[in-house]
Amino acid sequence: MTTFGEVSWDNDVFGGDNKKNTNSKDLFLRLDEGSNEMRLVTQPFQYLVHKYKKEGDSGFGQKVQCSAIHGSCPLCAMGDKAKPRWLLGVISRKTNTYKILDISFAVFGQIRKYAKNVQRWGDPTKYDIDIVVDKNGGATGYYSVQAISKEPLSAADQLIKDSADLDD
Repeated sequence: MTTFGEVSWDNDVFGGDNKKNTNSKDLFLRLDEGSNEMRLVTQPFQYLVHKYKKEGDSGFGQKVQCSAIHGSCPLCAMGDKAKPRWLLGVISRKTNTYKILDISFAVFGQIRKYAKNVQRWGDPTKYDIDIVVDKNGGATGYYSVQAISKEPLSAADQLIKDSADLDD
């Protein structure tokens, strides 16, 4: 359990001795140029994020999670509106491992279109999707989501899903 706010030096802020020795960066799926097939295995988890860019920074800036849910957010107070993003648990078809996918509104909206088409597709956990990355596609064509034919989870997929620690 993560503690927020003031803590004592004696508090066990790391969750005890049973902390896993995994690199959290390895848990996240990085989308490669071209095809990225996966099976969604969780519902989406929404969070809010600000895009913060220092003056003179020529890059894309940094994502900073909005702290308004904890009472106040200095970036919201400056007039910077937080944008929603979503985390999804997926099985990467490239590595056949459980990963976490962080998606923007553009990708979420495309997946949602399939989910709302109940007659043809419905629940996105019932079929694979392919997120195609086209670096030359511009703002609207950078990511495109394609549904792949419906198939139930295989026994191997179910094992991957069951062995994933969804509480993490």
